[in-house]
Amino acid sequence: MAAEQFEIGELSDFLSVKYPQYKMPSPDSWKDVAAVKFSGLSTKKLEATGFKYENGLGEMFDGAIKSCKERGFIN
Repeated sequence: MAAEQFEIGELSDFLSVKYPQYKMPSPDSWKDVAAVKFSGLSTKKLEATGFKYENGLGEMFDGAIKSCKERGFIN
């Protein structure tokens, strides 16, 4: 779970800059992707219990990339 919200184009841009060695689809390829709305989902109740996010978007993807490399999914 990440504390940040983003649109698919923003995520693509972020990943392209952070991981230039991996080719991301062109911005035009995202134009027909409809945004997903999660109505009724909120982190307020979770945060009210004292939950603190440990990782931001960068750390979340660093872990995902590391895991994929270790498993041989990517180089």
